[in-house]
Amino acid sequence: MKNQIITQLTSVVENRETNDTVINLPEDSPFDAEQRQWLNGLLTGISTIAAAANAGPEEAAPATPLKVYYGSQSGNCEVLSKDLKKFSATQGFEAELAELDTITPADLAAHQHVLIICSTFGEGEPPDNAKNFYTALMASDAAPLPATLNFGVCGLGDSSYTHFNKAGEDIYSRLVELGATPCHEWISCDVSFEDDYAAWKEAVFKSEVFVNAAGASSSAASADPDEYEPKYTKNNPFIGNLIHVETLSGPDSAKCVNHIEISLAGGGEDVDYHVGDALGVWPLNCAKEVNEILKAGSFTGKEIVEQKTGSASLRVLLQNKLDIHTVNAKCLETWGLSEAPDDYQVVDVLRELKPELDAQMFVDGLRALQPRLYSIASSPKKHPGEVHLTVGEVHYYLFDKERKGVASTWLGDRLSAGSNIGVYIQSSAHFHITGNDDAPVIMIGPGTGIAPFR
Repeated sequence: MKNQIITQLTSVVENRETNDTVINLPEDSPFDAEQRQWLNGLLTGISTIAAAANAGPEEAAPATPLKVYYGSQSGNCEVLSKDLKKFSATQGFEAELAELDTITPADLAAHQHVLIICSTFGEGEPPDNAKNFYTALMASDAAPLPATLNFGVCGLGDSSYTHFNKAGEDIYSRLVELGATPCHEWISCDVSFEDDYAAWKEAVFKSEVFVNAAGASSSAASADPDEYEPKYTKNNPFIGNLIHVETLSGPDSAKCVNHIEISLAGGGEDVDYHVGDALGVWPLNCAKEVNEILKAGSFTGKEIVEQKTGSASLRVLLQNKLDIHTVNAKCLETWGLSEAPDDYQVVDVLRELKPELDAQMFVDGLRALQPRLYSIASSPKKHPGEVHLTVGEVHYYLFDKERKGVASTWLGDRLSAGSNIGVYIQSSAHFHITGNDDAPVIMIGPGTGIAPFR
């Protein structure tokens, strides 16, 4: 009897319709109605669980294609584009990166989701690897673009320049004119771009068109084995040491030019560089100038003010963290001023316009101090573990007062041998000598005229 029952149950399960997990025992099976109902429920549950296990995980929708194009002169936009690629993977997009000059405006018509990060160089010009794209885009005969092209633009610039973020703004406006659809308002980032960029990035992927188009997300973008990510960066510099400073110019020279030697001992391959790269240097402000600003603003320097990273005294922030020279629109607005004469610096505003400021309001209007990039004037083959610079000190008069550059005079005059210096390598992808020994080379030396050739 037992074997007969097992045989009947097996037959019912095996003879059901394919993909049908519902089990119904026949009425002539050796069970009463209540038993059949209980067994039907039990067997259906087991059948459903087994079918799900055999089917395996449900295949996820593929990630949505995304094009990220960048125009970068010093490397910041390229770094952000790589960050954008990683972030997009967590939002359901698979990004491909490329320089703007690798495409034409007409190429954009084939895509539905495009993000552009572009800096402004010089007097409102696009960077070298975006000039051809920019020129073609701004041309009067540029072809219309479809509304199905959803795009976003992030611009990087320096608000101390007249044509602040002009390249990014022009690209955004022209794409709109040609018919493309912005997924979010373009963002104009100043030299401290991290927070504005992060906010723009979040807003883009929360926009309706990106949310609706998102595919399968991953925890991070797949690693590119050929993509090197340096350990030491602008926001995480290596602490080097000043070895030696030697003045190269004569005592009667109109310009003081210094040879600077910095030790990179202990940095290993993370501070390796190639001829043609630049060195990012984090300077400190001049203590004498800090005192002049404190006096002009009637501050003691002991006032405690708040920053995102925590609280600190006003003097410490002015010495180490803040740009104590640049006056821009944000400064004036924060300090309750409608305008200031051209070329006024912070100390001039405090002395001549005399805004009524407490220490917190004063600090809120200042930009963050930024690193300076210098062409490297050494070869790692000849000077392993060291990096050398050739720096001309900046001195000039403005409004009958002697002024000076922050980093150039810090390196050449105020920093003593053995002192610590925060530095990082800024790779210059477009400023390396060709590997073809037969290729003609034209060299132009701006600045001191020495660094790239030494």
